[in-house]
Amino acid sequence: MKKLLPTDKGIQWYLEQMQHHVEEIKELLGRGDEIYKGDETYEEHARVEAYDLIVLTAEAFDMPEILESVPDEIIERFNRKRGKA
Repeated sequence: MKKLLPTDKGIQWYLEQMQHHVEEIKELLGRGDEIYKGDETYEEHARVEAYDLIVLTAEAFDMPEILESVPDEIIERFNRKRGKA
């Protein structure tokens, strides 16, 4: 089973984060095939943010079966970000 670093955040925090990610995804998709970083386009980076949204949703609503379908590198990235917070 994939493990996320523990958090003490409440549902309101999760909902705010989900809303932020949806807004960010819209912005990224609006920029389309412009370069985001390196060779990655804004549209491609929107997929990473979408995975973050999936992870937040799965964690908030205790859906470990969803987390199992998320690529390991996304879980690792999520944990790195969480470790810095």
